Parts: sequence; structure tokens; C-alpha cells
Amino acid sequence: MPKSQYLTGEELDSMMSVTTVSSKAKARNSTSPVAIATLSGRAYYRITSLLKEVGIPFGSLIPGGEVPKGVKVVLTTLSERKTIQSPSIIALEEFSDPSSLRHEIAKRLQSQGNGKLIVGIDPGSRIGVVAFYGDDEIYSAILSSADQVASRVS
Repeated sequence: MPKSQYLTGEELDSMMSVTTVSSKAKARNSTSPVAIATLSGRAYYRITSLLKEVGIPFGSLIPGGEVPKGVKVVLTTLSERKTIQSPSIIALEEFSDPSSLRHEIAKRLQSQGNGKLIVGIDPGSRIGVVAFYGDDEIYSAILSSADQVASRVS
């Protein structure tokens, strides 16, 4: 059987240092303040699903590899946590609720002290909500009710 000419996920990841998912964030800065570092496909899927659900742009890193200076929070698994050199690491097993994860990421970004957390709300029939940490957009959404805004911002 001939060897596949396609790259595996690990081979592709090893060729890239950080891949930013949000095109808006990529246009401003190639390094997102939030990154995922895991070799587990299942964990990667769960983490990306949680981050996408709450609208946080992220990059991908290889466990044990260098963490770029712009990355402030790294999400991984408990078993891979010790392979990552970062002052702020969150393990997937610590969170199952997207809202709790969003709050923890915002808290850790703000505690780093390297930037300000700014939340903007644009009122109207379609309410826009955006959060920036320093110069990086970490959350944005268009919501339809004040109750949705209150639950996302609180």
C-alpha cells in the first residue's frame, strides 16, 4: 500500500508555530492571547468547541514547544499540563461549562497585568457585544435581548 501524501495533523502543526482561528485577530496580530496545546484529537475538539461557543479566538501550539510572547493563556489537558512552559495554563478537565471557561480566561488575562480588559456594548434591536484584552479581540457577539447580554457579560 503506498504511503499517503497528506500530512498528519501533528506534521502540519509542527510546520506552524501558531495558527489563529479568527481572521479578524489574524489581520491585527498573528498571535492570539489564547492558545490550545494538545496532541489529543478529542481534547482539541472539545476545547475548540468551547472556545468557539463563547466566541474567543485562539491559536494552536504543540505541547513542549515554545509559547510565543503574545500568548497569555494556554488550554490543554491535565496530562499534558507539565509539558507547557506558560505562567497561565487551564486544563480541559477543570471546565465543562463554556460560561465558566470564558470567565476564567478573562480573569487570567486581566490578572496578567499586561493589558486592559475592555467590554463594549452597542445597544439597539441587535445588541453588539465585544471584549478586548489589550489590542486583541477575545469575544464578540450580536445578541437579540438584554437578558442574553446580561448572561454573557456577567
